[in-house]
Amino acid sequence: MKLSKIKIKNYRLLIDAELEVDPQTTLIVGRNNTAKTSCFECICNVLNGNPFSFNDYPLQKRENLYTKIALFMEKKLTLEQLYEQLEPISIELLVDYTLDDPDENLGALSPFIIDVDLDVTTASILVEFRLKNDEKTLRKLLEKSYYKDSTFTPDADAHNVIAENFQKLFELTVYAVNPKNPEEKQVKKHKELEELFPFHIIPAERLLGEDGTQNSSLSALISDFFSANEDELNPSVAEKVKELRLIVETANRSLQQQSDEILSAIVNNSVGFGYPNSEELQLGVTTQLSIDNQIKNQTQLSYTIGTSGEKLPNKYNGLGYKNLIKMEFLLAAFAKRVEKCGTACIPLLFIEEPESHMHPQMQHAFAEYLEAFLGKISLIKIQTFLTSHSAHIANTINSLTRTIRLNSKVRPKHLFVHMVFLD
Repeated sequence: MKLSKIKIKNYRLLIDAELEVDPQTTLIVGRNNTAKTSCFECICNVLNGNPFSFNDYPLQKRENLYTKIALFMEKKLTLEQLYEQLEPISIELLVDYTLDDPDENLGALSPFIIDVDLDVTTASILVEFRLKNDEKTLRKLLEKSYYKDSTFTPDADAHNVIAENFQKLFELTVYAVNPKNPEEKQVKKHKELEELFPFHIIPAERLLGEDGTQNSSLSALISDFFSANEDELNPSVAEKVKELRLIVETANRSLQQQSDEILSAIVNNSVGFGYPNSEELQLGVTTQLSIDNQIKNQTQLSYTIGTSGEKLPNKYNGLGYKNLIKMEFLLAAFAKRVEKCGTACIPLLFIEEPESHMHPQMQHAFAEYLEAFLGKISLIKIQTFLTSHSAHIANTINSLTRTIRLNSKVRPKHLFVHMVFLD
């Protein structure tokens, strides 16, 4: 099964956008301020279950928002009418399971298949950030801004009150939708959406963190190896991880015992300097040492030169190489997380402007080998989304997969984004 289409409505510049999704890699290209980043952020916010902010609501929809809420507060609209007339931020995810065996367990997709037609092989998932169906709460939040002495007198600050309380007025709801009858919907738990779509995003502006900083992706990956159960590990690394764990456990015990003995002797020898009388009190020391924490937090990449064994720290290499190395670690860690989700899920990877700090030749290599690298580290197919300004990446991937080009025209009172599918 695969994610085949994404529809986004009323999110920033994306008023009514549709994105065809490639089974492997979807490239999104466009000028600055054409909603490439917004597209990523909308999808990731929904998958994380994060509420949208007022700044995410489109400028051209706000006047209607203010007007309809004022009519509701004046009791000229019922809550039901207000609910229907306010357009929510929404995202629809269409999943194609045409190629799956009809008898196969669809796993995490099963909760979202609510039709009974065996010929239908598309699941529709709708996530909306819409007005809460709670009249008491709405009126309580807005009452002071619209009424003075029981008289309907909208305050000049009413719009700001709506903006400040946007996340209290609206809520995120997940639906399974019948593709043949969009009016037929079932509310689902957000956890079910999380289980279906494990995802990872690598933003454009990132701290490389492979020079000993706290953001080191190498440290995170090593930590995963220490915490994972052996049966969760890839067979290719399982033996080495077990070997490392044994070395660490043995060293911990040996170092612990030796340090306790030496420190206890030091403390007891200090009795002669006025510490408690040795006949009344014998002191000992117990230390809590953890070599594995040192390995996790103090391990850094280095480069060995030739056969001499001489080493240089990672920071001596170019940013482009460090960027690629970091991305490899991040992707490997994501692949490990995906394996824990089982085979019946749809992993999504978002990489924003990978050309950052990359030489053009390296951009070409990255684009050419990305899919092969993902196939090597994960048995489960990962669908990848890239945003880019790079002609090198666009030209390389365009020959391999689908490209989406975003064009944005911005006028004083009219904002819209047009998405075009290019073969």
